[in-house]
Amino acid sequence: GPLLGFQVGWLLWLTRVTAFAALCNLLLEYLAHLWPAATTPAWRVGLATGIVALMVAVNIRGVRPAAIVTNVFTIGKLVPLLLFVAVGLWFVEPARLVPQATPTVADFSAGMLLLVFAFTGFETATVPAGEVRDPRRTLPFAILTALAVIVPVYLLVQVVCIGTLPELADSNRPLADAAQRFAGSAGAAVIVVGALVSITGTLNGQVLAAPRLLFAMAEHGQAPAVLGRTHRRHHTPHVAIALTGVAMLVLTLSGSFMAAVAISTLTRLLTYAATCAAVPVLRRRPDAPPALFRAPGGMLTVAVALVVIAWLFASVGVRELRDVG
Repeated sequence: GPLLGFQVGWLLWLTRVTAFAALCNLLLEYLAHLWPAATTPAWRVGLATGIVALMVAVNIRGVRPAAIVTNVFTIGKLVPLLLFVAVGLWFVEPARLVPQATPTVADFSAGMLLLVFAFTGFETATVPAGEVRDPRRTLPFAILTALAVIVPVYLLVQVVCIGTLPELADSNRPLADAAQRFAGSAGAAVIVVGALVSITGTLNGQVLAAPRLLFAMAEHGQAPAVLGRTHRRHHTPHVAIALTGVAMLVLTLSGSFMAAVAISTLTRLLTYAATCAAVPVLRRRPDAPPALFRAPGGMLTVAVALVVIAWLFASVGVRELRDVG
């Protein structure tokens, strides 16, 4: 009902805001590899403020400029990552890919939490669908293509990092530290630049998507009407964009990468659980609109997903939230 839609809408918004905070902190960590002062208190505040202000300004100007920025950074990030994999695979020591000890349940669950954070976010492409030409045709293609590219690239990046960097668990900049091992300082610098480009593109995507959630909620009476206002010239939800930018900046400056990851992932899992639980209900309702897409094994996927989400909350949720506080 409306109450559930209200709760899920705010959870989705919080997910993207906290994801921005996590990645913005990570961006500053990688920038510190080239410029150590980036993570000092004064520069951290100034840089984070500048990043948020720039992205808010770009997104207020319209979807097209924001999409162009995201596309440019997406292309720019793939080249260093592919170089990292292509070169790094030659230096992988197979013995390091074999676990030396069985991880504890808590460590395994924490690793799963990071895995969920890394491989989710593909659904963000659907948020600005109302401002996309022919979304019914373009969005499924875009999402499936993104997954087909990202999943193998991420897996190979993990193989290279694990196989070349023994102290991976203690690294704040794993890609740069791994590249330093097999490609020297020049290789590390290239990877750092690639990481900065990659994170910046993702940050812009979050600023593009999150305010549209507030705008849609305002249109349905689930958020203050002021969030539904659009810019007189650019026709973008400028109030929602500005409010989202402020929230992103506050969370970036008030926490660390891991704290924001925990909050972002757990709130995202709540929205996934609500979506999964809605599938059997909607399939039984005669007044529900017909499904435009049916995945094979849909109900089995729903059941497995709900079990995994419940397990993650039971084993990680309470501990991670306590650590954040």
